[in-house]
Parts: sequence; structure tokens; C-alpha cells
Amino acid sequence: MAPRTILIGSRTTAERDGRGSGLTAWHPADPDWAESDRLKLTNPSWITAPGPGPVYVLHGDGGTLSVVEVSPEGHLTRSQTVPAGGRNPVHCARIGGHLLVANYATGTVAAHPVRADGLLEPVSGTVSLGDGVGGDRLSHPHQIIPDGDTGRFLVPDKGLDAVVTLELTADGDLRVLDREATAPGSGPRHGVIVGEQLFVVGELDSSLITLTRDVTGIFRVRDATGTLPEGADATESTAAGIAHFPNRAMLVVSNRGADSLSVFHTGPAAPRLVHTVPCAGRFPRFIVRYPQDHRDGLLVAHEYGDTVSWHSAGDLADGRAGYRTVAHTGSPVCVTPLP
Repeated sequence: MAPRTILIGSRTTAERDGRGSGLTAWHPADPDWAESDRLKLTNPSWITAPGPGPVYVLHGDGGTLSVVEVSPEGHLTRSQTVPAGGRNPVHCARIGGHLLVANYATGTVAAHPVRADGLLEPVSGTVSLGDGVGGDRLSHPHQIIPDGDTGRFLVPDKGLDAVVTLELTADGDLRVLDREATAPGSGPRHGVIVGEQLFVVGELDSSLITLTRDVTGIFRVRDATGTLPEGADATESTAAGIAHFPNRAMLVVSNRGADSLSVFHTGPAAPRLVHTVPCAGRFPRFIVRYPQDHRDGLLVAHEYGDTVSWHSAGDLADGRAGYRTVAHTGSPVCVTPLP
């Protein structure tokens, strides 16, 4: 069943060469989506829709986040804007009764208690991921990954070259449990848990890092493989998004600069790069699995191409570049189908 509304967040500031109008709502019509509303927000670079109720929108490069209501007709209303608990919030996720926010510039994760109506209380806890690390490395957390099996959560840290395991305490505080180092210069960005494995995109060295869960429930690095074809110049491209297709044992990673989608086969062994196809746009920052016309597929936000495209999962699995451009909008960086 297709969602009633899809939200797109776009860059708006001159510093980001933003051409977007903020947060836009779309009805997934055929063949092109129809825009139903827009809300003038500054750099809405991440949107989390945890379920019924409001959505949470992060203002990239700033220090705030907004709570936004979406009507059944796709109309947008901002209900609240609050401090994010750090600078440049880049990702958030709902865990229990809290919204956890990764603040890239300050190297912190902040916990916001969520009220019954979905609005946010002041921050209950903040943790600095770089405390005690030493050296001249600065923490840059990039994602919050809930671990449903343990109740913990994972944070790929692009600055520390590590995947950090944390827990949310009963009183709303945050505690670091472990830092698992990845290859120097890998720049862990986004990941996905698949069973007892965690797959993380290494943004800076264009890699796919595989971690496996040990007996204590902590994920440990097993190996890594490139997201670009052999012989490609990784210095001209950075990896970004990741999406999992469980019914096909398939992972897809987007490559900015190479402007391609890398298709991996997954299983008990290390992921294997099987295809690389054009992404149908420029600078594919964000990707998300999305069914369309009763077919499984992938949405790709092209930050520099000002388009969102849909790619058939079957075509990707077969190494074909079948796609449709479904939306035209300035500087799209996040696409969120509502549940």
C-alpha cells in the first residue's frame, strides 16, 4: 500500500547552494507526484516519521529541530521548534519515549523526552562521543540506528572513524558502551542492521563496512569492500545512502561524484558488489526503499540535479538502469514516505 503523503526536505541556504523552498509534501500520483503543500523551513535536511502523529524535522547547519503536523490531505503545520541539543543536527530516531538527535558539529547525541501529543520536552541528557578518545580527531556523529535486539543504539561517527554503541538510561540520560574502530579515513556515515550483521557506508573511502554481533551484543568489524568498480577513482566520489531489500538479499549504496548506485548481494559471507548503475541524476545524497505501482523500488534524492527518481528493485538486481523521475524540486536531500 502506497503512503498517502511523501515529504521532501531541501537545502535552502546560500552556504549550501540551496535552491529549495524548505519542506514540501507530495501525493504519489502516477506518473508524476503532485505537490500538496510547502513549509518554509531553513535547511530541513532530515525528516523522521516514527509512526502516527507529528514528524520531526532537523535544520541542517543550525541548532534546532521542528515538530510538524501533516494532515490527511498533505497540509503542513509547524507545531514547535526547539534547540537540538547541539550544532548541525543531521539525524534523529525515536527510541521508546525519547527522540535521539545526532549533532554533527558538536560531536554530541541529545535525548528529548516526547510528550503524549508528540511535542518535545527540554533535553534530558547529552553525551559527547569524543570524550576520552584523545588525539586531534573530532567526533562527527551521522546517524542513530536503533538495535531492536538489545535496546541499545548505534552511531556511525564520521570524525572518529568508529561505530559507537550507546544506551538510553531509565532517567533519560545517555551512556557510551563501546567504540568500534573502522579503517582510518573511512568516515562511517549511515548503516542498516540485517540480522546479526551491521552494514555501514564509509563515506570518505567509498566503502561498505561489515560488522558482526559478538556474544555481548556489540558489533565488531569483520571486513570492508569498495562501493565503486575496480579501478575507479575513489577520490572523486563519496558514498552516502544505504538501503536494504530483504526479499532479494540486496543492499544498494549511493555514490556522490560517480553519480551511481552500487548493488551488493548479501548473505553469510561478505557482501559482493554485483552491479553499478547510473543513478539518473547528480549527487545522490539520500536513498530509501519505496514500492510504486505494486513493484518494489528505490527513491533517490539528487541534491545537485533537483530531482527525485524511482528505480525498480528488479532492474537494480539485474544491473539495469530502469528509472522514472517522479518529482522536480530544488536541492532535495531527504525523502520520507509517511507510514
